[in-house]
Amino acid sequence: MRGAIACLLLAIPSLATAAPVKCTQVIARASASFVQATLNASQRCEDRVVRGKFAGPCPDSNTAAKLARIQGRLDGAIRRACGGRDRVCGVGGDDDALSTIGWDLGQCPNVIGGSCSNAIANCGDLTACLDCADGAAADDAITLAFGAFNPSSASRELSKCQRGIGRQSVRFLTRRTRRLQRCEDRVLRGKSSGPCPDAATTSALNTLESKFLQALCQQCGGPDKVCGGIDDLTPAAIGFAANCPAVVIPGGSSCGGAITTLTELVTCLDCVAQFRSVCLTHLAAPAAVSYPPECNGGTPAPTITATPTATASVTVTITPSPTATRSPTPTATLTLPLPTATSIATASATPTNTPTTTATASATVSATATGPTPTATSTPTATVTTTATPSATISATPTVTVTPSATVTGTGTPTPSPTETPTPSLTIPIPTPTL
Repeated sequence: MRGAIACLLLAIPSLATAAPVKCTQVIARASASFVQATLNASQRCEDRVVRGKFAGPCPDSNTAAKLARIQGRLDGAIRRACGGRDRVCGVGGDDDALSTIGWDLGQCPNVIGGSCSNAIANCGDLTACLDCADGAAADDAITLAFGAFNPSSASRELSKCQRGIGRQSVRFLTRRTRRLQRCEDRVLRGKSSGPCPDAATTSALNTLESKFLQALCQQCGGPDKVCGGIDDLTPAAIGFAANCPAVVIPGGSSCGGAITTLTELVTCLDCVAQFRSVCLTHLAAPAAVSYPPECNGGTPAPTITATPTATASVTVTITPSPTATRSPTPTATLTLPLPTATSIATASATPTNTPTTTATASATVSATATGPTPTATSTPTATVTTTATPSATISATPTVTVTPSATVTGTGTPTPSPTETPTPSLTIPIPTPTL
């Protein structure tokens, strides 16, 4: 006995840890069961109207009582799983925290066709949210399947088609919802990483869709029991809606459009069932997946595709201009050694404005500028010929007779830029003055 008590005490922390998981699982399962039971009860009532067993409207008192019991089961299941030890939501402070079960949404996210935006502060509020949203989706599904029928003048063939549309639509929606809920349940229990539907669920959903389309075509496609033939019952004859609801399957296509053929009717029912099953499953399991904006008529977030940044390699070739511009105009002082003179003569030359001035003496200056080019394969050479007029003042003591010409050579490397100060190679023939 003591061993059993010890084991129970040891198990309490693990149960407390697992409680939020249990809560989220129960919410998802209870929601799927609520949708299925609500659809089945409503479909049976509408089927009686089509068969002429009940004048309508639905729900009748019997169906309304069933729907109330279904809602009570949803509320009870969530209270027991999420309401703490007292199993009452919002009392005692022992509820599973909304943040731990994914329901810290602030308010019910609603679904197209519903007005479900109540505040969510405890598990009782989330029960009201599911009751409203699941109920609205079920009502819309029943209205689409049965709402436009005119059973009073229905032939046997037409009645069979109408009943088949209602029955098969409800069956397809409930089975799709159940399959998706099982996938989400595996994600909540940590048995799958998601997302849903996974490969196995997708295969099962495709099988359900194929059977659904085949059943509708057999019941409404005329003697050949195939959609698309000239013997099909038309939507107008069946009493179906003229336009498909303009809902958008999360991550998929829009269902909206005119319904003029049996093929378009069947396609509409298929599309809308996919929309409702995905939205109801996501609504019931926010801890596993976020609620798609399409479910409440919103626009999905845009997909951002990263664009790689290309790095371009640019080769720039700079060719020095053949005309060099020097700014500011330099003042040069040249000291010329005269090899055969008996004394030193100093010549001071100050060039003024460039390129041409007037003076009494004229000298020809040849400059050769060689500049490095970043990517050039050869070294361009620019030859600049300008006329400079230096004003020369020569003083000497004693009288000097100069026979040879002195050559002054300066070497520099200009930098090829719009404004540069090159040091040219100058060759100046000096006349032989007689002083």
